[in-house]
Amino acid sequence: MKKAIFFGIFIILAVCVAHFYSLELIRSSIEKSVANLNKNENIEVLSFSKKEGLFNTSSELIASVHGAELNVTSNISHFFGFVRGIGSISAANAPAKTLAQIFLNGREKIDFKVVGDELSFDLPHFELDDEGSKYTLRDSKVFVSFLAGNKISADISAASIKDYAYSADFKGLKTSFNENEQKAELSFDELFFSSFALSFEAKNARINTDFSKQPFLASGDIAGLDIFDTSFSDISFLGHSSDFEGQSLSLDNFSLKSAKAESLSLSAKAQKNEWAQYELSGELNATAKPSQILGSLGEIIAPYEDKILRQNEKGFSLSFKSQNNDIIFNESVSLSALIANEFFNMLLN
Repeated sequence: MKKAIFFGIFIILAVCVAHFYSLELIRSSIEKSVANLNKNENIEVLSFSKKEGLFNTSSELIASVHGAELNVTSNISHFFGFVRGIGSISAANAPAKTLAQIFLNGREKIDFKVVGDELSFDLPHFELDDEGSKYTLRDSKVFVSFLAGNKISADISAASIKDYAYSADFKGLKTSFNENEQKAELSFDELFFSSFALSFEAKNARINTDFSKQPFLASGDIAGLDIFDTSFSDISFLGHSSDFEGQSLSLDNFSLKSAKAESLSLSAKAQKNEWAQYELSGELNATAKPSQILGSLGEIIAPYEDKILRQNEKGFSLSFKSQNNDIIFNESVSLSALIANEFFNMLLN
């Protein structure tokens, strides 16, 4: 009997703790959100009010974004640790209504829902024509988490950018940014790109960036790439930049495989000198001649590679560096000399 009583008391205490936790979760989420808005130089909080009950919290906020006023209302239920709610973001003045007509396909209000510390909402079909450049988004869902590092993310079923010079179509596009951690991620299922000079298709790609410390890091991988008449797989890269101005840029590792499973890897570094010009250095390794792995992309180097490649038990390698407006391979072979020699051979033949 005593065990049952103690267990009952424990359950009651656990439920009470869970409920007060949900109260604190709502309170801190709202207060943190308003504080973050006040810190943003592009946003001015005009008014804010909040009503707290035992099982319900409602709030209303009016903010101005460069003169466009938005009204944000929410009604959140919190019951023994479970947080659920709804709300809306609506245009509150004429400039905001004009922007809503442009960006929200005629709608003046977006409804959102809250589950735990996460807010989510759907965007309507978006289409913008800006001086010949057309941007389109379809089936977009946005998620905002205020307690988990001020994280914002979006899932977009389809997106496209069409310009007079190029077009890009995405499928299964996902992007996220964590303000506290200063990390961003972009991924997509498929990308179709075409321009006057280049077209390609990429599948299952992921790109990560980390701005939280120096050097700034970037990494990514692409499962498949079809460009011109050549296919590649298992493409990956890792690089960093010393600062936002790119004083020093390094490609720590870039690698890919051809359709015949031959592999190529590249590392390179570009360092600005006192005249703000980049000095380049790096190394390439491949299991076959690069022109054979790269297909059409390697045709430009095919006439020179026998003169600059070093053969070893694993395949081929070469080093390169910039020097006096020239590129030197393997510390001895000049690119300008190779080009000049090729030019004279063409004249003689």
